[in-house]
Amino acid sequence: MQKRKLFNILRVICYCLGFPLLFLIGLIASMPFFGEPVYADSCANGILILLGIWAIVEIVRFSMKFALRKHRLLQTIITIIVAIVVMAVPMFIADAVLGKQYKQIVEDNKTITVSFNEGERISAAGTSVTLTEDITVPAEYFNAGFTTENYEYQVGWYNVVTNTSRRDKALYWQLIYDTDIYMYKTGINKWLNFNDYKFNNYEEDTGDGLALGVASTIKNEINTLKKVVAVYYYQDINDLPISEELQSAYDLACGKTSTSEIIASGMSLSSLYQLQLELETRPSLYPFLAVRNYIYIFIGIVAFVYILIYFLNEKYLACKPDELVQFKFLNKFRKENGDPTPEAKSANEAKSKKKEEKGNE
Repeated sequence: MQKRKLFNILRVICYCLGFPLLFLIGLIASMPFFGEPVYADSCANGILILLGIWAIVEIVRFSMKFALRKHRLLQTIITIIVAIVVMAVPMFIADAVLGKQYKQIVEDNKTITVSFNEGERISAAGTSVTLTEDITVPAEYFNAGFTTENYEYQVGWYNVVTNTSRRDKALYWQLIYDTDIYMYKTGINKWLNFNDYKFNNYEEDTGDGLALGVASTIKNEINTLKKVVAVYYYQDINDLPISEELQSAYDLACGKTSTSEIIASGMSLSSLYQLQLELETRPSLYPFLAVRNYIYIFIGIVAFVYILIYFLNEKYLACKPDELVQFKFLNKFRKENGDPTPEAKSANEAKSKKKEEKGNE
């Protein structure tokens, strides 16, 4: 085999161990998001991030080939620096921004407030009241808050599991499972109206022909339970009778029972708030996390790959176009078996050619 051909093959192999391999791994890691309505708008986020990084580095690399044609080492150094910066800096910025955002989210959701204004008429669980003053229900009247994981926790525990028998504890799958259960309980068609769906007979004035999706249904259930809590509180502080229906609905809102038929999902107010928050924040987060760790890992790999490509390119340029690869261990093997080495074979062929030329003369 010719040396240049060998070096070409090695250069291609080395290059494939960089961004192409990273993209393939990212693609595999992102596959569980495709086909799931929860991630419909963001399933390709991780792949797009990888393609963007790859494109920037390649544009710089090819630009350097023309701008610094005679300075191959400088081309490589600049390409490596750009690759490190483009891969590392966005990840550091994203970690800092998301870490701060999720820290605030955790703080904001330690307490849920239920407030209504004076003069409002509230109806819930068969009981109606007209407020004579503004009311804010004290936290001790219901489970006023919920715990959600911060960004660092989700980064540390996030993993993509393609084996269906082991994915139950994976964070991305837990969100799919929780949402699927909610849709099942509330009668939402997962494939038809995860989002609000307008049928052909939809009328905006009446709302007929509109199938509410997950977000709208959760919002409606939250509003219903807030009214339940407010009515119960109003009845209690005014020493007014509390019906069994209202008591049952209130117990549901507090998470004490799930037997009430007033709320289709049977979820407490806190649980509904938590699911709502997760659906607002996590579908766009998890496709990013699917590639985040791999990008960090491949920063060093990509840099090393470009170094190898540089040295292989120098070897390629240093050898003659027709120079053959010599494997000494094969030559030794041939000698032991009486086979001619490539050098001897070439010399014999040259001698034979000369003899033929003399014979022709």
